[in-house]
Amino acid sequence: MKTPRLAPLAFISLLAMLLVGCGPSFKNLHEISKSSVLLLPARDAVQNGTWHEHEAGKSGTRLTDNLRDDLKKNGWEVMQTADPAFTNREIPTVAQQLAEADKLGARYVLHVVLGEFLDAAPMTFRPDFLTIQTATMYDSKSRELVWQLSAPKVYDGTNLGVFWRFIPSISHDIASSIVP
Repeated sequence: MKTPRLAPLAFISLLAMLLVGCGPSFKNLHEISKSSVLLLPARDAVQNGTWHEHEAGKSGTRLTDNLRDDLKKNGWEVMQTADPAFTNREIPTVAQQLAEADKLGARYVLHVVLGEFLDAAPMTFRPDFLTIQTATMYDSKSRELVWQLSAPKVYDGTNLGVFWRFIPSISHDIASSIVP
């Protein structure tokens, strides 16, 4: 008895549905209107849960700068804070985020936390990677979480180059996923 074969197009469609359903994704949870967004400094990536001395202020700043540019390209009015309480090392509470958004008159507040990274040495055959630990956007009027990353997301690739090369992709994915 012959086993039925899936037509190539049906197989590709099935595979795409499985892959989309399995991976973490960015999700709009409530209606969003393109407006002003307070972009808080992204928290720097960590290694084994702790700060890496050569990483201080670099990955978070790069991601924040890229996000600012990508959000502006997508039509958002991007605001940033000068308050020294918001750094690339701290994860502000939701109350702190919303209070700052209120202070600056921003409709939304966006915060991204980078997680683990590895900048593997060449010829170790280990991949470089950078993780987004969390990403959230709150509406300062309703106080509701309106957009989020559903689970940590890993960007990885060969160990040729610096792991910072994933930051433009992360930024683009975040900015394009916030759908009004």
